[in-house]
Amino acid sequence: MYRPFRIGMTGGIGSGKSTVGECFRSLGVEVLDADQITRELTAPEQLVLDEIRSIFGNEAINSRGELSRTFLRSRIFTNNDQRKRLEALLHPRVYERLGEYSDKLDAAYVVWIVPLLLETRSADRVDRVLVIDCPEELQVQRAAARDQQSGADIREIMNRQLTREARLKQADDVILNDGELKSIRGKVQDLHHKYLSLAENRNKTETRDN
Repeated sequence: MYRPFRIGMTGGIGSGKSTVGECFRSLGVEVLDADQITRELTAPEQLVLDEIRSIFGNEAINSRGELSRTFLRSRIFTNNDQRKRLEALLHPRVYERLGEYSDKLDAAYVVWIVPLLLETRSADRVDRVLVIDCPEELQVQRAAARDQQSGADIREIMNRQLTREARLKQADDVILNDGELKSIRGKVQDLHHKYLSLAENRNKTETRDN
């Protein structure tokens, strides 16, 4: 059965994955965001909320039946066991939905934005791994400004992610996001042509083999 070529985009906090994703979207590429799917899965009245409540207690759900993200972040920030339980609950469902959405697309390729793609050992779910890279100091500056958190808190999050070096070793493609947006757009344009070619070649191979 035909499915779009899958590009797994990943990178550390503050590396600029969303910016690169928008550049792909501007070229008409389908981009699926794991964080958005997580929000869908944890919307009011979703069954997964009951499972989250069983792990974290009633405080995890606010009076409107919504997930209390602030409470949850504070809990998993200091409790690795609960963080791992939450990840074990959500990650398989996120990947399942990413696959479902992708397979319905009439597209040469699709980009998955998955911050923890490599940490969850899920590179085999995609055809190619694209790492968005930038210097660590720049990561801290961007993430602290965006999330209104301290540099120490951002570094704590970074410590739970793969190191920059480990991430780059697993990359098929890399975009260094340390400059102007114009430069990023040019790099995305180059990769766009590359991915279209790779998708076409894969489809030709599969058609021949069948």
